[in-house]
Amino acid sequence: MKKNKNIAIVGGGGVTAVMTALACARKGISVDFFLDEMDYDEFKTSLGSHCLWRSVHEDNLRLSRFAAQSQWIWEKFILASSGEFGRKERMVRVVERAELNQLIKLYELYNLPYEVKNCGDDESIVLPPFLDCKNKFVFVSYDSILLNVAEIFSYFSDELAFFTSVNVFRNKNIGGLGSIEGGVIFVDEKKHLYDIVVKFTNDFKINEMNSFETVDVEAKTIFKDFYLSDTIGHLTQPIWISENEFNISLVPSVDGRVIRVGMDVHFPQSAEVLVRNLNIDAYLSRSKIDIMSSSIFSISSCGVSSEDARSVIPCWTVSDDNKKIVVVESVDSYYNASPAVAEEITTLLTLIIN
Repeated sequence: MKKNKNIAIVGGGGVTAVMTALACARKGISVDFFLDEMDYDEFKTSLGSHCLWRSVHEDNLRLSRFAAQSQWIWEKFILASSGEFGRKERMVRVVERAELNQLIKLYELYNLPYEVKNCGDDESIVLPPFLDCKNKFVFVSYDSILLNVAEIFSYFSDELAFFTSVNVFRNKNIGGLGSIEGGVIFVDEKKHLYDIVVKFTNDFKINEMNSFETVDVEAKTIFKDFYLSDTIGHLTQPIWISENEFNISLVPSVDGRVIRVGMDVHFPQSAEVLVRNLNIDAYLSRSKIDIMSSSIFSISSCGVSSEDARSVIPCWTVSDDNKKIVVVESVDSYYNASPAVAEEITTLLTLIIN
């Protein structure tokens, strides 16, 4: 590869973007890395400590292949740490028979271990009190890794500092695709010209809420974080609950001091429904866990250019103007495959430059 080629990597990509910048730098490419003005709250984006990597994505088999390629990197990374970056985890799914059969087929296809239990049979699995276990099954898998991507992002950002070919620009809102046509970026009224601009998109918008009554109709997912007075040693496994109207997830932070409850919103729902399913105070109290405080927020789409970008792999497009613009979409969906995605994008850049 010619080393005099300049590449700009433009914000919003989190750990995928920083790993792409590192992959380019290791190949001797000059990189300007722009981080936007977004508030990367460690509990509210893919830069959080509640990120659950899994090898099987039943709704996106192509993503499963990318995730599988990334698994050894994440495992090596967390084994080399003292536990602050993550840990291997079992995942509990409460499902109906149709979903159970699908999961069994997939896990046997990938030759991965799993267990099937009747709902309520295993006392070590504490389920929320509102859950109707009738005709439900518990599918337990051992293919997950709980990642503290906020710490991982910080680690890789520090590693970038060792490369003299990398310049990091923080709190720079470059703007949309229209502002980087022809590989030109204006920073503090100064013109920068690049051979290739890699634009990572944020396909989400975070909205803080005081109550469930203020949920925006555009919300895709609603979360409630519970900040705990002690670690949750006896509630370590993530739990996913599949229902006809909604899906609920309970995921602890890596340090065990926060538990996040999330709910997919598929249609307008009353505040009473949200309170019933996201307010798990009684569930935590039954587990003898003291809650210090809690916060509510929602995530909504803020303009992904392709209608179903989350289901597309590869998740990038290349412009026709001498291939100067590479757009990587729905980055937040692919954090668990970041190592493989970063390498694929770097390989793509190598082909374009050559």
